[in-house]
Amino acid sequence: DGSFKKYLKMRVIGRCSVAITDSMVLLEKLRAYGASDVRIFSFGVGESYLAQGHTVYSNKSGVQSAPVYPSRKKLILYSNRHLEPVYNIDFLISLAAELSSLVVDLKLIVGATGSQEHALRKLSRDEYPQLSIEFIGKFDDQKNIEILSDGYVVHVSAASSDGGLAASCAEAMGAGRVSFFPNHGDNG
Repeated sequence: DGSFKKYLKMRVIGRCSVAITDSMVLLEKLRAYGASDVRIFSFGVGESYLAQGHTVYSNKSGVQSAPVYPSRKKLILYSNRHLEPVYNIDFLISLAAELSSLVVDLKLIVGATGSQEHALRKLSRDEYPQLSIEFIGKFDDQKNIEILSDGYVVHVSAASSDGGLAASCAEAMGAGRVSFFPNHGDNG
């Protein structure tokens, strides 16, 4: 399990064009895992999550959270962007299929609604019937926090828009989750 975590970290972080964090501690960790261009930016997100008594990272003072990194046994990919072409949800479905050979219990949760919903459901049903894909439709902030609070969740986004990527990153960081932005389309 530990070697899979290290492989995943090295593979993803080492291939980042730019890594952004909000702390010096994470800056050093990102560099240790191969990120060459690491920048600090104070996102200022997650205040409502923190106000509920949650913590989002572990430190020497003993502040703890649920596990941030996925295991090889279980992984939940979560996308909560609208089901529109700019968000490339079809690519995320194919990515889940690719990862399913590495993870025993893999699930993709697709939030929101949009013009592509029918086509994406059909794609899932026809092309990837072996995958566990849940379309949850519209959701409120509490449901978003609930999903992001699961220790096996990795937030994924393949949005072609900078705004979509920024929103995904901010939401995931606000809940202490890993954000994964695969090289796809304009993100490549």
